Amino acid sequence: MLNIALLAPTLNSVEHQLTESALQNLSHHLSQKINLKVFNLSGSGETGDNTTALLSMAKLFEQANEFDLIHNLAGAKPMVFSPFTYTPVLTTLFQPIDSQDLSVLKTYQSTGFYVGVKRGFSHPELHCFGSFDHDFTSEKIADTAKTYLDLYEKIVKQTQREDHRPWGFYEILSDSPTHKVKRITVFPDKRLSYQRHFKRAEHWYIVHGKATVTRDGEEIRLSAGQAIDLPLKAWHRIQNSGDENMVFIEVQTGDYFGEDDIERAQDDFGRV
Repeated sequence: MLNIALLAPTLNSVEHQLTESALQNLSHHLSQKINLKVFNLSGSGETGDNTTALLSMAKLFEQANEFDLIHNLAGAKPMVFSPFTYTPVLTTLFQPIDSQDLSVLKTYQSTGFYVGVKRGFSHPELHCFGSFDHDFTSEKIADTAKTYLDLYEKIVKQTQREDHRPWGFYEILSDSPTHKVKRITVFPDKRLSYQRHFKRAEHWYIVHGKATVTRDGEEIRLSAGQAIDLPLKAWHRIQNSGDENMVFIEVQTGDYFGEDDIERAQDDFGRV
């Protein structure tokens, strides 16, 4: 199931059909098929409110790696943050597009995907990933949600990322001929495959949350600040045993650190 962040606009500042009830209905229909987290902007153009909106955008993009895709309904400004993440950003283009927004959209269109709210929408200076007639009425909003779900799947497939897995995601902090270091995030109730490696040993240090580690059949419970060593050829897996994301640092040592140095004995996602 996809993990999608929805950046919702300040509704009283947007000149289109997306009312508060329409946004709620759209979110409801989307969340039937995906894991959806909504980030609401606030403000209506005053200096203080703009600051609050910018902080909301920054908060979302700080967490961007947790998501398979960010769907931006809040106009051009959030695109300024798009170069700081590998997570694809889909921006809905509501018309009209003023000159200031056009400048932003042109500058950052290489880091995102644009979709128009009217079938056949095009702009001579923008590349649109697609366009369709958005209908936010209660009778048709399910169709709008279905079209977006199809777009999400298409974009995520097109931008397939090695660092995102069914159980969570990872970031490579260091990669050298003698070692490799990853920061790994595991979603609640998820676990990695039961696996072993022939060319590397690993050291796991829990930095956030609670974990259950299985090492050669023995279960070991760990929490933030605790660590465990996994020798060469030892069978091992880690599970998030808490109700929030669990984060740990993995230090690999050996003579080869490729993702293909793995033998799986069991996997919840059919990868054995």
